[in-house]
Amino acid sequence: MNPEFDVATWAPLPSPANPPAASQGALDALLAWAASSGARFEPIEIRVAADGNRSVYARRTIAAGEPLVLLPRQLMITDGDIAASPVGAAVRRFDGMLHTRHSSIGVWLAHQRRDRSSPWAAYLDALPAAFPWLPIYRGGSELAALAGTRALDVIVAQRVGFDDDLGLLGEMVEELADLPLAEFAWGRCVATSRCFRVTGDPGSVRALVPIVDMFDHGTDDASWGYVAAARRFEVRAARALAAGQEIRIRFGSHENARWLSGHGFAIEANPEDEAALRFAAPADPESLPVGTTYDRRFQRAMSFARLRADPVADPAGFAEIASAARAAQALIDAAPALAPETEPRWRHTCEVVCAGERAILDDIVAFASAADVISARSHGTERLRRTYLAATTASSSR
Repeated sequence: MNPEFDVATWAPLPSPANPPAASQGALDALLAWAASSGARFEPIEIRVAADGNRSVYARRTIAAGEPLVLLPRQLMITDGDIAASPVGAAVRRFDGMLHTRHSSIGVWLAHQRRDRSSPWAAYLDALPAAFPWLPIYRGGSELAALAGTRALDVIVAQRVGFDDDLGLLGEMVEELADLPLAEFAWGRCVATSRCFRVTGDPGSVRALVPIVDMFDHGTDDASWGYVAAARRFEVRAARALAAGQEIRIRFGSHENARWLSGHGFAIEANPEDEAALRFAAPADPESLPVGTTYDRRFQRAMSFARLRADPVADPAGFAEIASAARAAQALIDAAPALAPETEPRWRHTCEVVCAGERAILDDIVAFASAADVISARSHGTERLRRTYLAATTASSSR
């Protein structure tokens, strides 16, 4: 199991007491508020599923390029806006000491949620009241099924970050001295799962975008972005859409550790995925993330491997890195089984995460174990072989 994780001492984040279920009334109030301020979203409809998830569907036939959502700049909440608020300005002084800048947005959200006169009340009321599907809210026995994975490393570090950031801000910012962990956690989970990257708005990098944040991740049914000239956030159909079709947008390309920790899902056969390598030395404070490309992550792992390799028998460190990959596979394979009553969706998610990381480790073993690494031709190792060859060729030509 991951060295930093202990089932017995793991403390999941506290959830709000008796959180209200997602309601059609809150959604209707949000849409009315947005429309009254100039938002346009006539081609779409938002449906609330039995589990509370909101998804976006085509209300009618939609042509390629047609706007689906036009949201004025004044209805967006950017990190620049938050930094200009009294609480945001106080928190910004400590941005460099926080684990993530999502904490700044999270405390602002929690602070606003306490104020029933907030101009953002309609938006705040329509947000999920709790995030039980995120792994950081799950018990230790459920997370133990991810033993040995990079995903579990990220979840453990995320949990430490919640406590650290709230502790720092509660001590240094008077308005946050009594902010409960459950409220801060809610705000930060909103920020982590719903922020969009923005360009063209001075002082802004991230933004909360009402209505747009209800699209689920998936295929490129629509494009999205902030249009500075029009001062609005736009979502446009990327192709013709049929009436009643669910419309999904792509949030980005990330490894499953990030998808799982921030959004609660994982992607099968994810080309951006990572696995964790650990080397047997007490001085190594953390696991090393690697993918299937010979990039800086892999080069760093190779540097660790060479330091521990036999200088005569394994000067390049290939045997050492293969050994580390096999050890990582053994940790994943030894993970305790989930209880029979475990939620099927979580069981499937764990299977996807573990299968993805095993596949990466298989590729690394095959790549590093080849008699002639540069001539390794198997399908699974081709990406590593190609980027390794490019890296070594560039190095030798300098």
